[in-house]
Amino acid sequence: QTITGLEPGVDYNIWVLAFSPAGVGPRSNSLSVRTFPQGPVPRAPADVQMAVVNPTTVRLNWEPPTSLSSPILGFRIFYNPILTNVLNVLEVGPTVTEYRLMDLDPYLSYNTWVLAFTE
Repeated sequence: QTITGLEPGVDYNIWVLAFSPAGVGPRSNSLSVRTFPQGPVPRAPADVQMAVVNPTTVRLNWEPPTSLSSPILGFRIFYNPILTNVLNVLEVGPTVTEYRLMDLDPYLSYNTWVLAFTE
């Protein structure tokens, strides 16, 4: 489902609940999201790499995007265990190009991505 009418660059908490003639069911866990800022969005960081440091730690490396329309204020690192509804988000400064994700579950696989932000 698409949610419309949201303001640019604003944090929202979203959850889902079911309802029927019998009543309303419990709501799901909430998911925090931020809408894209107004104006041009920066390009993705380049050459993102991940290396296993030990069973519970991985190291992420990336290069800042080029052809910027606005200064980068930082990077957001997103990671979540595959097949779960858990989304972890970290923010680091604009000069950071390496980060270690620690205390990961060694028995799970993770999706990981990095975004630059200007707002």
